[in-house]
Amino acid sequence: MSNYKKNIDQFGINPQLLAGIEQSETAAKGISNNGLNNTHIPEFVPVFRKSQVEQVINNNNAFIVLGKDRPAGFDSGYGGKGHTQAASIDIVVGRYSNIQYGEEISPDSRTSRTKGVDSSFIHDAARIYISQKSDIDEYFGLAPGKVGNTKGRSAIALKADGVRIVAREGIKLVSSGTDSSNSQGGESTATIGVDLIAGNATDEELEPMVLGNKLVSFLNNGVLTNMSELADIYFKFMVQQIKFNVLIASHNHISPFFAIPNSPSPTLLGEVPTQIMSDFDTLINTLKSKINVETQKIEITSLSANHICSNYHHLN
Repeated sequence: MSNYKKNIDQFGINPQLLAGIEQSETAAKGISNNGLNNTHIPEFVPVFRKSQVEQVINNNNAFIVLGKDRPAGFDSGYGGKGHTQAASIDIVVGRYSNIQYGEEISPDSRTSRTKGVDSSFIHDAARIYISQKSDIDEYFGLAPGKVGNTKGRSAIALKADGVRIVAREGIKLVSSGTDSSNSQGGESTATIGVDLIAGNATDEELEPMVLGNKLVSFLNNGVLTNMSELADIYFKFMVQQIKFNVLIASHNHISPFFAIPNSPSPTLLGEVPTQIMSDFDTLINTLKSKINVETQKIEITSLSANHICSNYHHLN
């Protein structure tokens, strides 16, 4: 099956209807029904099943449906459950657009679609769905993430092959904290963040976003500082070690008597205390550096007020 439908797909239209259009008065006057320059062109448009409470505006497979919450058939959603305060606006283009009519729809099923189809949040091409009361995550098959799935709440959802939000002067995503109550009149005090979920992944795959300022501060004042201090410690140690090694390498004395142990070099003995003090200083400073590293490890966790991970926003 092709990944794309034909540019002009008239499968499903009654052949007699097409023939009649070609022989119509407009055709006789030389007016073509080929769709160029936004003129009319015959195409198969599934008939939408309208419920009792719905008002439908329809033109060329573009619909605005004013009614009650229903993501599918008459018995779906809170409208199907008979709830009040469940008004909805469904703006949709391309009903059952992702169906390859010539390959996937049998004549019987095509006939049933001619008699009427319901909304399909999977098969319809693009939609903006506004509902006063809905289980919006369930309707669109969304992973819970860290934010979780809403139940019986007002919602707005956009779905299409590509969704673009374009602003000339900034975009704000504000997730909670604006009102004290929700659409149902209940308290809305919990702070809930934003999930960026690629591939509709499970919440186990989501990680907290990093707070940039705290990360920069941590790197500058923590990791980089500790690395610099550690370099200084070992630099001083190496300077002293080099001096010591030079003395060892250049030390030479001759015993006046054979088989009699030589006495230690006075020069070497004079340098040993300094070397010992340097070694102890290096050990102490290395220990301090190690403690600083462990402290910084705590600083980036939720045990600290300066931890770099967001408490609210997650991504994968």
